[in-house]
Amino acid sequence: MRHFHPRAVVCLALAYIGGLQACGEASSSLDASVERPQAPRYGLHGGGGTAQIQSNGLLLDGSSCMGDDALASGLINGIKDATDFNCSSSDVTFDRIVVTAYSTDGTTFLPVSPGDPIQCAAGQTIYLDMFGALTQNAKSTRTDIGLWVSYGGGSALTGSCTQYTLVPGVSGTVTVDDPPDLCGELFAGDTTVVPLGAVAVSCRDDGNGTLAIGTCLGWKTPGSDAICPVSASDQGFRYGSLPGGKSKCNCQSVSVPVAVTP
Repeated sequence: MRHFHPRAVVCLALAYIGGLQACGEASSSLDASVERPQAPRYGLHGGGGTAQIQSNGLLLDGSSCMGDDALASGLINGIKDATDFNCSSSDVTFDRIVVTAYSTDGTTFLPVSPGDPIQCAAGQTIYLDMFGALTQNAKSTRTDIGLWVSYGGGSALTGSCTQYTLVPGVSGTVTVDDPPDLCGELFAGDTTVVPLGAVAVSCRDDGNGTLAIGTCLGWKTPGSDAICPVSASDQGFRYGSLPGGKSKCNCQSVSVPVAVTP
């Protein structure tokens, strides 16, 4: 698998979603001699979250999902169970997935260009190296944004998820906290690219012949957030990026550009 310079990787993803100009001259620099980061910048290695690396370089999808974290933390008033949310807000949305490489065995990854056909058989596992694009659609800043992803076919409210937190100052993210903390924010109308890493994905049809994954986004509004992480641990990042209330979230099934065959 070809390796990219970390900044060039983010710029390449921005180019896929139409934001190449944000990278300037650095966007044209692809350095094959620099090792690609094995973990997302947004995961455990470089900013929090719970993305763990297995010996084969894949991320381990083995942490709790957003609803389970919310219930266990006790930080959200009125939560009776892990599904007691109204996560239909469009303040922050997960708009697009870009696959940069895929593998059928989890070891040998083949690079993917935009439009290249990829397919998997329903119920089987495919290994994907991906980016996701988040967009902030509200009229004011949304803070301490957290992302939970279920690669095993769940809803990302309960079960097993990989969790990511935004890193302030990376790919359009900001910090509005004083003093600054370690969880990123998005201004109104901004988009950021989240490196999801190389992950094992269950081949699940979204009903239209396309692979789908479950996602949940949580956020807070200025003045209602606290220091994130709430403690110096993986759990501290998960809890610190929980929604500010039962409706400060968006849970959706996101399509991945992979065709599902029967």
